[in-house]
Amino acid sequence: MANLCGASLQCVAIRATALDSHGNPAPGNAMYVTDNLVKIEVCVPDPELEVLLTGGSLFTQGTAPNVEVMGWQYPPLMTDPTPNGVSIEAWTRYVIDGYQDPDQPYIWWVFPHMSLRKGNRTIDINAMANIYDGFAIENPGWDDGPMNDWTWDSSRVVQAAFTDTYPTPQCGGQKVPAAPGAATGATSGTPGTWTPSGATPPADVTSLIGGIPNTVVAAPTTAWTTGQYVQTATAGTGGRAYWNGSAWTAGSAP
Repeated sequence: MANLCGASLQCVAIRATALDSHGNPAPGNAMYVTDNLVKIEVCVPDPELEVLLTGGSLFTQGTAPNVEVMGWQYPPLMTDPTPNGVSIEAWTRYVIDGYQDPDQPYIWWVFPHMSLRKGNRTIDINAMANIYDGFAIENPGWDDGPMNDWTWDSSRVVQAAFTDTYPTPQCGGQKVPAAPGAATGATSGTPGTWTPSGATPPADVTSLIGGIPNTVVAAPTTAWTTGQYVQTATAGTGGRAYWNGSAWTAGSAP
C-alpha cells in the first residue's frame, strides 16, 4: 500500500478502548466499536460507550451472564473519572478522484492515549449529538493495540496507515481479547509454570508487571512462599518474578 494522493472522507468506524495505568489496552479491558458518529460526536446516546469514554456508572439489572444495561449516570463532580484515559482508533474512507481505492480503501487513525470529557449537550426536538472534548498525548504502552494487529510504530500522539479493512461495529461493549499464544496465568513453583500449557511468557519482568501482552493471574492469589518464582523470557535471575499477594514483584519470593 502506498500514498496515492487521495482524500480522507467519512469516518466509517471508531474503536474506543480503556487503558490500564501503564497505558496498555490490556485483555479484559472495556472496548467499544461503533459507526454512529460524525467527528467525535456520537449520534446515539449509548450508556456503555459514554461510561468508557468519560466515566460514570451504569444502571444494570439481572445477573451474569444475563445482565441488561438500563441507563447510566455522570461521574461525581471534582474527580478524574478516567485517570488512565482511553485509546481511540478511527477508520475513514480513502477517496481518489471520487472513488475509494480498491486496494487500500481506508485510512486507520490511531490516538494511543486520549483524556476526554463530556462536551455541550442539548435536549430539544433535534437529534442529540454527544460531543466529547479533550486532549491526546504520546503512549508507547499502546504497542500493537487492543487486537494486536497494528504493525507500525505507535509511540507518537497520532499515527495513520492505509488499510483494506475496519472492525465490524456492534451495539454493546466488548472486552479486549487475550493475546493469542501468550500466558494468561502463572502457577507458583521453583520455577513456576505459565498457563495455559505451552503459552509464551512475558518478555521480561517489566512486561509482566505492566500486563503486556496479557494480564497474568497468579495461582495461588495469596503471597507465594520462600524461593518461588516464574521465569520470564529473560534468562537468569533478572528475568524472575513472584506474586506478593497483591502484585508481581521482581526476583524470588523472600
